[in-house]
Amino acid sequence: MSKLLGFRFYMRNLRLLLAVIKLWLIGVFGAPISRHDSSFQTKLMGLHINNPIGLAAGIDRIGVLLNGVSKAGYGFLEVGSVTPKSAEIARKNLEKGGVDGIAIPVGVNIMSEPGDVGAAAISGYLVCARIVLPFADYLVLNFSSPKRCATIDDQEWVEQLLSRVIEMRDEIWTKTHRRVPVAVKITVSPELGRAQCKLLECCQHHALDGVVIVSSAEQDEERHYRLLSKIKDVVKQIDIISVGGIADYQQVANRLNAGASAVQVFSSVLSRGVLLPSSMLRDVDPHFIGDHECE
Repeated sequence: MSKLLGFRFYMRNLRLLLAVIKLWLIGVFGAPISRHDSSFQTKLMGLHINNPIGLAAGIDRIGVLLNGVSKAGYGFLEVGSVTPKSAEIARKNLEKGGVDGIAIPVGVNIMSEPGDVGAAAISGYLVCARIVLPFADYLVLNFSSPKRCATIDDQEWVEQLLSRVIEMRDEIWTKTHRRVPVAVKITVSPELGRAQCKLLECCQHHALDGVVIVSSAEQDEERHYRLLSKIKDVVKQIDIISVGGIADYQQVANRLNAGASAVQVFSSVLSRGVLLPSSMLRDVDPHFIGDHECE
């Protein structure tokens, strides 16, 4: 079943399928990429990461590429999006893969089934959270899907969902003494709207650990920089992960200097290869971070 579910999705995009195959082969047969300068190491939502370049959700949808992504040199991995229909499959893969034995943090991106609204959508998120929380290093509530973007306009709905997820997380924390950071993922393009500002303020109110910000790859780097700076002013101490339009390390540095704690790559992995983090970091002075300012 898991193979069929994955196959149907990946066959829609040949480059995506090839990336998945390469990462799977690296996981089975490849040797880990040698560690980069320790100066690239940092913290993300309290988790140690070897470098600030993560693999975005959408490539490993059900947790079958944990070893490959770890060996390929990424700082962290986000599995998903996981829905109620795929949550048990993802859980089995995460449990089988042994997240605790993987060299990088593995987050799980969750959302309700397409078409679910109101209480049904909240129930979908909660079903996923209950299943994957014990096996995730961090949890992301995905609001970036076009089917979910309109939902964030309903402030009461957002408040109820965040309250219940945090309550569930804290119950598991009490039982296991293991705290799982919680984040939300939203699309912000081209500008930060009123509903998005309200959502970010809500994240701060509930003491979330992170926000994953998706912005258009078509935006120029100066606009990315200004947008992230504005978001950082809103979320204060909450960590930001920037996604969208990242193809080289200069752009990584831009996002970090604008307020992001880390970045995630997706499209550039499909166009430039699955070893992208290694090629980005190979010849870069780690002290470039913090010294660069967007022109």
